[in-house]
Amino acid sequence: MFLAFAAMRLVARRSGVAQRAVSAAAAAGDGSGGEGLQLNVNGEPAALTVIWCHGLGDSAYGWASAFVESGCITLPGPSRVVLPTAPSSPVTINGGMVMPSWYDIRGLDRDSSCDEEGIKRSVERVVALVARESTPVVLGGFSQGGAVALSAALRHALPNLVGVVAASTYLPLAGTYAPPLPNPEVPFLVCHGDADPVVDPDYGKATHDKLVSDLGVTATFRMFPGLAHSASLEEFRVISDFIAACCPSTK
Repeated sequence: MFLAFAAMRLVARRSGVAQRAVSAAAAAGDGSGGEGLQLNVNGEPAALTVIWCHGLGDSAYGWASAFVESGCITLPGPSRVVLPTAPSSPVTINGGMVMPSWYDIRGLDRDSSCDEEGIKRSVERVVALVARESTPVVLGGFSQGGAVALSAALRHALPNLVGVVAASTYLPLAGTYAPPLPNPEVPFLVCHGDADPVVDPDYGKATHDKLVSDLGVTATFRMFPGLAHSASLEEFRVISDFIAACCPSTK
């Protein structure tokens, strides 16, 4: 079975209007020498930065329109969006096919071995992106990118981190975490579709329960009826509200 955790096609439909909006707002690169995009949303200077990591086989472009297209993710005032693109590498579960991947995926069951070194490399890159920002940061991601965002937030002290969004994802190496955590006051939002055929919805619920029960994290869980391995306008609304609640300028 071929897996791409995958381009979030609801927002990658790329109407001409959306394409022009992305082109007008975007600068190439992730700002630290890596591939990706940077967007200025709602003017400047930015009071908030959102760093968002895409899923397996996708790129920064798969999510760019979600942050500039009307009706998608709404940001509270002038904001900067950083969308890193993962490096391309062979993915075991896809027969060794080379594609953008934050780390190798060897299987989908709980007993599959985990690419610890690959996760570590990607986490270090994301941590560096957070650290270079002078504004408060909300860190998030979809599927494999969400796993990287979770790992970065739970392993590294990030003084400017104000929120974490984990969409259609899971927590890799879950048994290696224990309190005290480096960012104990940071709230988390965990979202999942109950019709997800790629990342079992139980993984999303288990991730939330691990955060709250074992690690003492303030976390909210939202399950979206009928949603597959994708996102929806209702999920975008929930994410938008969470980001606004995390932003110091809106409190």
